[in-house]
Amino acid sequence: MEENPAKELIDKYIKAWKEKDLNLFLSVLHNQVEVRECTGVIYQGKEILKKWFIDWNQGTNKVIHWEINSFGFDVKKSIAFIEWEFKCSYENKEHAFEGSSITYFKDELIFRINEYGMKLEKSYPYK
Repeated sequence: MEENPAKELIDKYIKAWKEKDLNLFLSVLHNQVEVRECTGVIYQGKEILKKWFIDWNQGTNKVIHWEINSFGFDVKKSIAFIEWEFKCSYENKEHAFEGSSITYFKDELIFRINEYGMKLEKSYPYK
C-alpha cells in the first residue's frame, strides 16, 4: 500500500462517519477488519462494524467535527499514524477529545484501527 491511497481510505472512513454514509463506510473496510476504540471496545468483522455504524448513527447521534492534524505513513509495513480532533453528539450529550490512530492496511483496504484518546482539559494542573 502506498501513502496516498492509504490517506484517501482514512479520509473516506472519516467522511463516512461525518455524513452517516454506510456504503462509503463499508467500501473502505476489509472483511476481517478490526477496530479497537479508545474506549476499550473492540469490533471485529465487517458485519459487526456495519451493525455498530448503523446503531451508533441512530436518531440525533452525529459526528460534529473530526479533523486530522498530522499524518505519517510507513510504506514497508503499510501502517498510517494520525493525530486528530473529534467532537460528537451522542445520546444528546456532546463529547470532545483529541486522539491518535494507528491504521493497518491489507488488500488495499483498512484492516485494523487502534485508537487512542485523551480528554481535553480547560486548564493545566500545574502553574
